[in-house]
Amino acid sequence: MISKGIIVIPAELTEKFKELLISYYEGKEEKEIREFIKEKCYMKI
Repeated sequence: MISKGIIVIPAELTEKFKELLISYYEGKEEKEIREFIKEKCYMKI
């Protein structure tokens, strides 16, 4: 099954998202940013 959705970063969470994104790009943490996006930023369409 393929899910369709969009990622929307709420304004109040942009700083946290930036921190997680930097950590992800530096190869430090993937699980945390995945969970953050899934729980706080993903909207099904």
